[in-house]
Amino acid sequence: MSFPPMAAWNIRGFNHPDKVFACKKLIQSFRLDLICILENRINVLSLQDPFFDSMHSVLPSESSCHNFHLNSSGRIWIKWNNSKLGFTPSLITSQLITGIITVANQPILQLSAIYASNNPIERKALWVDISHANHNIHLPWALMGDYNCCRFAKEKIGGTPISISALTDFNEMIFLNGFKDLKSIGFNYSWYNQRTDNPIHIRLDRVLVNDIWLDTYADSYCSIQNPSCSDHSPIILHSGMVAHVHHRFLFKNYWSKLDNYWALLMEIFSKPCSGNPLSHLTASLKLLKDGIKKEAWSNSNCVKLHLDALLDKQKELLGTLHSDPNNLMFIRSYKEINAEIANFTSFYNSWVIQRAKVNWLKRGEDDLKFLYAKIRARRGANNSVVNLLSTNPNTSRPEIIKNITDYFQQLYNPIPPTNLRIDLFPVGIAVPDDFVFSCTSIVSDLDIKSVVFKGKPNSSLGPDGFNFYFYKSAWHIIGPVVCRAIRSFFSKCYMPNGVKATVLAIIPKHKNAMEIADFRPIALCNSLYKIIVKVLAERLKPIMKFSFVPFISSRLLKLIGIRSITRWFLRQIWGR
Repeated sequence: MSFPPMAAWNIRGFNHPDKVFACKKLIQSFRLDLICILENRINVLSLQDPFFDSMHSVLPSESSCHNFHLNSSGRIWIKWNNSKLGFTPSLITSQLITGIITVANQPILQLSAIYASNNPIERKALWVDISHANHNIHLPWALMGDYNCCRFAKEKIGGTPISISALTDFNEMIFLNGFKDLKSIGFNYSWYNQRTDNPIHIRLDRVLVNDIWLDTYADSYCSIQNPSCSDHSPIILHSGMVAHVHHRFLFKNYWSKLDNYWALLMEIFSKPCSGNPLSHLTASLKLLKDGIKKEAWSNSNCVKLHLDALLDKQKELLGTLHSDPNNLMFIRSYKEINAEIANFTSFYNSWVIQRAKVNWLKRGEDDLKFLYAKIRARRGANNSVVNLLSTNPNTSRPEIIKNITDYFQQLYNPIPPTNLRIDLFPVGIAVPDDFVFSCTSIVSDLDIKSVVFKGKPNSSLGPDGFNFYFYKSAWHIIGPVVCRAIRSFFSKCYMPNGVKATVLAIIPKHKNAMEIADFRPIALCNSLYKIIVKVLAERLKPIMKFSFVPFISSRLLKLIGIRSITRWFLRQIWGR
């Protein structure tokens, strides 16, 4: 889902033409439909002048509300485009304006514009008002603006140390109300005193959201922009880049508990091998994938819906049982439905844990909120680089992808030097005879099985969507086919293109990543490709530990080109 783009900015005086022009430019750059202007320094009597009101209009079809009557300095002024949305205030104080945003007369979220006092005692009144406003909230809620304090000591550089009590009060309010910091990009700090003798940088502006917001607007984020004519940076609230993408196939571990899955697997892998064994295996995996996609049980939403239906049936049956507690048929039916509920609950929880990529049982977690928070955090990290570049509304999605691809292409595949002198390379150490046989001997089924069962069952999936759990759980059926395919690769040195297909995931190196250089790529390879790489790595590991490059890890060995290494092995064995 999406919402209209919004912003909050402590402009430090909206009574100057330069400040009005800066707000108009911000609105135009990000196509904003609502802006919360903080620290206006406007007297409420000035608004009675139609000319003054017209000169300070920044949006087409503008409507507004303020709290100037509660403070002589004019603290919060919310302006919105009434042709795009509506804003109905529900609470106005000297530090807060809260209201409901509607689109097409339908409420979509609750928004609070915050301009906290710089007095810690007065801020406590704001924390109380926010807590009172949090009762009976059934809408996504975002609280954005200038809180005049930060959450952590690391969010301030320079000046006097932060008061522990101020940190405690703010974080206690956040914790008690169940708010979360919305993921952000851009600058780490939102305020700078612009002094040379005692410079201070601190994060005073932020966006807090409730759990309903994170569920409803999972792709949303905020960006801290250039401060322009103010000492505060404006903060933009984005709904996320909207892109219609097809969900790729992901093997769900709970399928291994379904009889229909095993029937489909047996049907496909019982067919005789034709042609190249590795090509036959990849073709079988594709058939299995296509067959699974056609089944209703492949969708986790179907599992959730069936579980809800079972719970309704349990409730109805329990009511019947209360009226006739000795009825053996009702007792038997109740036990059966309880067993089915436990079964499908296990299926659904298995998928949630798999998506969250955490060892739930080892952590001792019994709260699904923890797992969903992990899923949302990973989703936010995956989208962060796209969101970073999407803050420029003139940049299209193809341009974003091309910029990312070009950057990492130049970084990892530079043009090789033309004046390469071989004589400058150091002389290597010959491999001892004891290791030659272990490196060049025929790959056995035991070698392949050992590598498969060492693989992590919930490791990130490659393009084909099959993880090591699939290979482990179905080894008694697909093991011979997999071993024949891997042995075929080492004997013929042929690999179909689909096997080595790779997905690149861009991960931020730190929070508030601002440039492409602040991200690192991670290659997600197919599990079948990993098996071949791991077999080679296991062969090379003793040699690497023995002599010339002891610092090379086994992880790095997996990045070595497979074809070049394999051809070297084949030349040693068969002179190819």
